[in-house]
This record gives sequence, structure tokens and C-alpha cells, in this order.
Amino acid sequence: MYFFNGDSKQIKPDNTVIYYYSESDATHTTFPDGLEMFHFPNNQVEKHYPDGRKEVTFSDGTIKYLHANGAEECYFEDGTIQKVQPNGNHTIEFPNGQKEVHTKDFKGIP
Repeated sequence: MYFFNGDSKQIKPDNTVIYYYSESDATHTTFPDGLEMFHFPNNQVEKHYPDGRKEVTFSDGTIKYLHANGAEECYFEDGTIQKVQPNGNHTIEFPNGQKEVHTKDFKGIP
């Protein structure tokens, strides 16, 4: 199916729906199990799970996990890991073993 704005929509035999957004050159795929995947022209890929979790893979290899409870985890190519709790507290773990903690009242090395 093609739309006047250049978008297109395909429905596969297994009920997978693939929608292409012409203006942004992005593709949104919805699978029968509820998983949604977004592919962007800059090679960013997002997975949105039915339980509210999200996984974003950036073109530089960084992967960010967004949990349904508001927590976040970000894994960088250099091995750095950043975690954000629902209360806003941040923990950054560096490849050399150093750990940094950020809260509303404290920022530094524990």
C-alpha cells in the first residue's frame, strides 16, 4: 500500500507490518508478538518491547536500555557503563575500574 506522501505499508503473511516513512527515511516494523523495531537512516535501531522496555543501538555502537520502571543503562564502545536509577541517581563505571556516583546531593568517587 502506498500513500500520497510517499509512505508505504506492507503486511506480511505472518501479520508483520512494515511501515516506511518517506520524509524521514525511517522504517517501523511491528511484529505479531508486539515487538516494534525502528530503523533510522543514521543506522540507529530502536526496539520497543510490549512490556515497556526499550533498547536503542546507536551508529557508534553505544547501546542504551530503557526499563519500564524508568531505570536506564548505557553501554559505550570504550567499555564505560552509565546507569540511571528511577530516582535520578547516576553511576558511571569506567573501563579502568573507577566508579563515579551522582546524586542530587553528591557527585564524585565513592
